[in-house]
Amino acid sequence: MQNMKRFPFIIRTSKTIYYVTVTYDGSYISANNHFLDRFDCHGLIDGSLRFKDTIIKDDWPQVERVLDLCKAEPGKTFVITVRKPLSSGNLVHTSWEFVADETTNEIVSIGFDISLRVAYSKKVAEFDKRINQIVDGITDGLYILDKDWKFSLVNQAFLKMVGKSRELLIGKCIWDILPDDKNSSYSNFYREAVRSGEAQKFEDYRHNLNSWFWIAAYPTVDGLLVFFKDITERKIERSLLIESKNKLSAVLNSTLESHMLVSPDYRIVSSIKQLTPIPAIYTARK
Repeated sequence: MQNMKRFPFIIRTSKTIYYVTVTYDGSYISANNHFLDRFDCHGLIDGSLRFKDTIIKDDWPQVERVLDLCKAEPGKTFVITVRKPLSSGNLVHTSWEFVADETTNEIVSIGFDISLRVAYSKKVAEFDKRINQIVDGITDGLYILDKDWKFSLVNQAFLKMVGKSRELLIGKCIWDILPDDKNSSYSNFYREAVRSGEAQKFEDYRHNLNSWFWIAAYPTVDGLLVFFKDITERKIERSLLIESKNKLSAVLNSTLESHMLVSPDYRIVSSIKQLTPIPAIYTARK
């Protein structure tokens, strides 16, 4: 067909590459057989059919924009992705490279079918969505770091703790989001987990959050999986209990009498002062 003789042989016979030439207004000049067969265009490439006539209407603006760019900058390649309908009604997702040839006043374009890639990307997105739904259902904090210490997955509990969105965290380094401070030692445990290949479980205080956390860091092939739980209330309760016990001990120590603290199951928890020994006279009588 017209202009096909100057196409490289591999292009003319390719079963994977679409090759077309169009005018500056987008009208078809020529096309290889793979394009003609795939989109049932035999007998239609006569100068009256335009490129945008063979794609869905929503993608027209992309084509018009790239044709204008090609005309303004000959020799420069521009890439777009468009959806082309088949006679069956199905859509084919395609990627195209357009470049204007000043010597012929034509725009040369090479296209590829990327439908499988698009379908795969959709499945990956759906899988990621399900994973996020699962981890968001976990009430404790959870996140995954890659080998560069960047967040690759975070759950809602962690987002709530740091007050940031998932989009702002994914791909960011943890040291920038949760920097070390003099009261925190979590980074040492994380690095030890990665170095040794063994899980690290510890308690850590975050000064900027004024909170205590129980943390478990598990090394993985790709980085580190981290679970954490806010234990601030438990720490406060324990501190208050110790404080109350100390106060009680101080009060009892200030008296001249002897005392014992007995648990509900009659075990002696502690005793204050030496109990007065039983007089010998009573022992002798016995």
